[in-house]
Amino acid sequence: MLNNSNGKSIVLPNSEKNGAITIKEFCRRYGISRSKFYNLEPKDRPISFKLGRRRLISLRHVQKWEDLMHLQYRCDVDFKSKPDHDQEKFL
Repeated sequence: MLNNSNGKSIVLPNSEKNGAITIKEFCRRYGISRSKFYNLEPKDRPISFKLGRRRLISLRHVQKWEDLMHLQYRCDVDFKSKPDHDQEKFL
């Protein structure tokens, strides 16, 4: 068990205690289906590895993926919210 910033105990799935989660756990956490996960471009999904018959994603790669998704979202929002200066000339 771990403690979060509020001091409350957090129970982690067994695989999380080992520093990795399964594809199923990843999909449940981020609200996507397994088929959606596998249909993502390889550059748009976290790196996974096989351990025996299971495919896992290290928590470090999950965090990197999440950071990249937040950064990509912020860039998309910033790009859409800033007017193009060339377009202003024609308005």
